[in-house]
Amino acid sequence: MKDEALLYLNDYLTNPKIIDWNSDEAIEIPSWWKSALSSSNKIKEVISEWNKFNDVLPQTVAYISKNLKMVELMEHEKGYALLYGIECEGELYYFEGRNPLNSQPSEIIEGKVDALPERLKAFYREFHNGWFYVADESGGPYPLETIFFLSDYEWGILDDIKNVEINLNATVAIFGNGGGGYLCLSADSNYAEDNAIVWWDDEPPDLSQHFWSVLDEWMYVGLSEG
Repeated sequence: MKDEALLYLNDYLTNPKIIDWNSDEAIEIPSWWKSALSSSNKIKEVISEWNKFNDVLPQTVAYISKNLKMVELMEHEKGYALLYGIECEGELYYFEGRNPLNSQPSEIIEGKVDALPERLKAFYREFHNGWFYVADESGGPYPLETIFFLSDYEWGILDDIKNVEINLNATVAIFGNGGGGYLCLSADSNYAEDNAIVWWDDEPPDLSQHFWSVLDEWMYVGLSEG
C-alpha cells in the first residue's frame, strides 16, 4: 500500500517520502500526531481526533471514520504532513493534512488568524494546517499559505454582479471545491461563521451562509464522489 501511495505522490509533490515513525526522532509535529503514529492502531487514533470536530463536520467525520484505510507520516518540500488513504467505490484517494506547527502564511493572513472562528482557528493551529486532496489542494480547508483575498484575482463575474456589495479586499477564501466555488469569510462581518460567503467564478455569490454547514457538505461530497 505504501509503494502504491508513493507512486501516486510522485506525480504531484516534490521529493515525497513516506516515513516510518520513530518515537525517538526529534521532529516538530503535534503531540497527537506522535501518539497516533506510535499506536498499534493509527487509524483508530486519527479517527478519534477527527471526532473532536464531529459537531461541526458530522458528515465528513462519519465518512472518514468508515472509509479511512491508511494513515502515514510523509515529508515533501512543504514539510511534514499526515497522508490519508480514503476509500471511495473501491479506490483509494489520497489526502494530506499539513503540519500546524510549520505554517508560513503571509504576514497579512497570519494577522487575521486570531480573528477566525474559534473552531477553525483550533483546526489550523492544533489539528492540520489545511486538509485537502493531494492532487489539487481541493476538498478541504486550504493551508494558511494558500488562503487568499478575493481581491488578489480578477473575476469575470464582477460585471454581472455590480448590485452585490462584497468587499473583495476584506474577504478571504478558506476553501475551494475544485469547481469554481470558494467558501469565504469576511472581515466586514468579523469573520462570523454564520455570515459566510460562497463565491462563484461564474455566477452570483451566495450570501449569509453558515460556514461549517457548507464546509461539511462540500468536504463530504468531495470524499464520497472521489
